[in-house]
Amino acid sequence: MKFELKNLDKITLIKQTHETVKQEKMHTMNLLQHLLEIENRGLHLELGFSNLHNFLVVEFKYSDSEAATRVQAMRLLKAHPIVKEKITEGKITLSQAADINRFIKAEAESVSVSNATFAQTEGRAIFVMKIIEEVAGKSGRESKDLLDKMRSAPKVKTYSIEIDEEAWGILQEIKKKELSTSRDGEFTKKILKERLEKLNELHSKKKKDIAEKPKDKISEAPQTRFIGKIKRGELLQEANYQCQYISPSTGRRCDSKADLEVDHLYPYAWGGNHEKNNTRILCRSHNLFYGVQTFGKEKMASFRHQ
Repeated sequence: MKFELKNLDKITLIKQTHETVKQEKMHTMNLLQHLLEIENRGLHLELGFSNLHNFLVVEFKYSDSEAATRVQAMRLLKAHPIVKEKITEGKITLSQAADINRFIKAEAESVSVSNATFAQTEGRAIFVMKIIEEVAGKSGRESKDLLDKMRSAPKVKTYSIEIDEEAWGILQEIKKKELSTSRDGEFTKKILKERLEKLNELHSKKKKDIAEKPKDKISEAPQTRFIGKIKRGELLQEANYQCQYISPSTGRRCDSKADLEVDHLYPYAWGGNHEKNNTRILCRSHNLFYGVQTFGKEKMASFRHQ
């Protein structure tokens, strides 16, 4: 029977709200486990998405921040299953789980002498369990402050700027001319640093040649698997600087323009050549995806998080 919440007495309303919150937390954990299985199977890659974040945004209409939070929380669950109980019980929220995973990743990338135990697998597990226990039950603000205090290196501040369509087009054109596949943020920082260096030289009136003379010809050694710069540039141009993976089930082409690599249709390891009809441009995610299909997960494991 359909009823209106306004007709409930206060005790029943509070009781039902408690039950609804409990169900919500169960659904949250269920979602994370679904995302974990999708990533383990590589289904997002098969459907033409270079990463799980874009898959959530396009397929399920999450905002960028919502997708990022869920992916980060899922990664924490994947690496440290102990967090499952804390999330299900409501002692750690999705946002807190995401913050913890970002913190762990940052610590892993900047291991210092003061946090040497983090470099060891056993020490890291104990360290992560301690973090989860200390964050559990705290508010979002309290947990952020706690993680900031525990950092072995100062947190790097980030800023965002808005640019119009013309400026965006100029940035992409420069990337094409430089054959760059870096992410937009890193490439923009590179351009700004180079510009600052030139301005400093002008102001100090120092004449310094910072340009390297281009080589007349960049050859490819037949013994190497790597494509020469000239041919790589031609392949990137023909691919319009975009991953050429196309999902066999949906026909969707991957829209990634970052971390592009040259892939051999018939593997180089099996004697494949560098000819045009045996090469294509793939993002790193889809290159690894094909690698797993060809050589297996065990052989490709060392490449997955490089």
